[in-house]
Amino acid sequence: MRNVERFARNVRNENRATITTHRNAPKNNEGVDGDIRITITIDQGVKLFSKYNGEWYSTSLSKYIAKDKNKDRRDAIKAEETATAETASANAVDKAEKLFILFWGTN
Repeated sequence: MRNVERFARNVRNENRATITTHRNAPKNNEGVDGDIRITITIDQGVKLFSKYNGEWYSTSLSKYIAKDKNKDRRDAIKAEETATAETASANAVDKAEKLFILFWGTN
């Protein structure tokens, strides 16, 4: 019984689809259904190929750029703090000018 289980496991492993990297697009006589290939070519860039029903299908890939989830929030807080500081500074200058005029205007 163990030999039958081992044989079945080996058959499953032999028929398992593989993911490989190559420098050229695959030919129809290469690979088996379910195979996945990542290829890079000079003229087409990076492409993902998958074999289905005896034919290869492909799609172009682009570089993934991770976005900082909190960056937008930090930028908004920073802009608000800057605006608040500028308003406070303008108010302080305005008050100082009024006090200066009042002080010198009394003579």
